[in-house]
Amino acid sequence: WPEMLARVKCPALVFQADLDIGGMLRGHDVEFLREGVKEMLLVPVKGCGHVMHWSHATSIAQHTAIFLETL
Repeated sequence: WPEMLARVKCPALVFQADLDIGGMLRGHDVEFLREGVKEMLLVPVKGCGHVMHWSHATSIAQHTAIFLETL
């Protein structure tokens, strides 16, 4: 699916949860995304597992709002 990533032409916001407590996006996954998506902002979320939108809702909303202001 690298061909699909290469078709992404807009900036992308990617949150990376903590691998030790349920995060699923590993370093090599991030690099794979960076190779395909030219404008990608990575936000590591420490102390957060897979359900970050629920457990860290305020932080996620703040980062999302800041990202959207750059568009």
